[in-house]
Amino acid sequence: MHSLETFVRRTHSRQEGPVPTESIGVAAARELEARVNDGAMAELAEIRELETARVANPRELARRAILFGIATPNRDETDSLGWALAAAPRFGAVSPVDLSETRYRSLKTDQDGNTIGLGQSLTGAIEDVYARLADAAPAELTPGRLETVRGVGPKVARMITAVANPNARVWTVDLWHARQLLWAAGLEYRVRASVDAAAYPILEACWLAYRDEHFGDLPTWCAQWWTWNAADGRHNPHHALWADLAA
Repeated sequence: MHSLETFVRRTHSRQEGPVPTESIGVAAARELEARVNDGAMAELAEIRELETARVANPRELARRAILFGIATPNRDETDSLGWALAAAPRFGAVSPVDLSETRYRSLKTDQDGNTIGLGQSLTGAIEDVYARLADAAPAELTPGRLETVRGVGPKVARMITAVANPNARVWTVDLWHARQLLWAAGLEYRVRASVDAAAYPILEACWLAYRDEHFGDLPTWCAQWWTWNAADGRHNPHHALWADLAA
């Protein structure tokens, strides 16, 4: 079994060099779940502010959570946050195409005029959001409803749900969490892992059981976030998305 220090060094997002691809299907997910070592898994202020924002400005928080989530696929999360903040005031007032082309200030460089790219897929998602979730409250943002939006799969749906409802019993099983399970199972984890939609509930249940055992008194998203930080070797704050809503 590799050490957690080795895991972080080999898996965090600032590593260099190519890695192989690992597609995790249903059978592989079940095998992975069975092989996970509980001892290995055990090694692994913004939530309070988020809860305040959720009470004070629920529908605006829901809109921002949706915009952030649909902008995350194949993009850096910092760019997704910047775009969501810039797009939120225009939500519902401009067409889906115009909203997808919203220019934003980079939270990394502080430079204005950035574009998010992949406009066609983002426009399709916005069209569905306008039609079905334009005035949704946080509690209405469930994985089932969100997965009806084009381009939104299990992972993105749960990311949106978690931002809007940090106590919701969902888990965003992304690249890092899949690698953690591979590591805890004693398998090669330095891979670009993807999880099939049909396999997703199996690995999600594995992580939720971990949360119940080790972080049962905390919001589920808090536990998920901490384990993501362990994988990436840093804390990636999201509070820019809701800080002003909690003021």
